[in-house]
Order: sequence, then C-alpha cells, then structure tokens
Amino acid sequence: MLEATLGWLFQDVHAQMTRNFDKRTRRIGLTRSQWRVISPLMKQQGITQTALAEIVEIEKAPLGRTLDKLEENGWIRREHDPSDRRARRVYLTDKITPHVDAVTETVRGTFGEALHGLKAEEVADLMRYLMTIKANLHSAAAKP
Repeated sequence: MLEATLGWLFQDVHAQMTRNFDKRTRRIGLTRSQWRVISPLMKQQGITQTALAEIVEIEKAPLGRTLDKLEENGWIRREHDPSDRRARRVYLTDKITPHVDAVTETVRGTFGEALHGLKAEEVADLMRYLMTIKANLHSAAAKP
C-alpha cells in the first residue's frame, strides 16, 4: 500500500538523518533539533521566541524546552523585549563561534551521505517534489 510505505519511508529517512547528524555532533554537544534552532539565529540575532517558532516551524512549548536546554548549556541567552514585556528575544552566545564550521561540515556530510549517487538534477527534482508535498499538506491543514 503506497500510503503506508511512503509514510514509513519519510519517517525512516528522517530518523536515520537525525541519528547520523547527532552521531557526528555528539562531541560538540548539540543535537539536530538544537542546531535547527541555532541556525536561524546565526542569520538574525535577537528575534523573538514567537518569530523563531514560526521560522523553524516548531510549536512554542517544544521550542521553549529546546531553548531552556540551549540556555542551560550556554549556547544562547534570552532577554526580555524592552517594548513588550511578554516577549523574549533570543541571542547566541560566543560559545557557538568555534563550532560553526564543524557543524556546517556535519550538515554537508550528512546530506552528502544521504544523497550519494543522485545527480544534481535528481536532487533538485527531489527538493521540488518535497516542497510540493509540504505545500499541499499546509494547504490541507488550513482548510476548515
């Protein structure tokens, strides 16, 4: 049955990529889910937790737990927004600086292994197909 096979395949690929990434970054002390939160902060320091949740497409509560762990381990700091008492802004600490290149290489290595044997145009097709699936599911979720 296509639906069951495709669903399991998506889940298996995600799980294997996560294990691969986590194995590679274990010595640094960051997981893939933590890097997913850190990565956009490298481009936009000081965004609110709400904006960060939207960017990484994670609900606020799970994001809050990830941020708690990152803050506890010294990767980020959170500050109250001076113009909105309810909002908190997120900043990276200098702890990340010496690890950026290593984690970037880990990302490239993980995807390099995962996409080994595929031609550039096949990877582009795969990306296009996955973006279409994501858009379809997003549209379906938005319907009443």
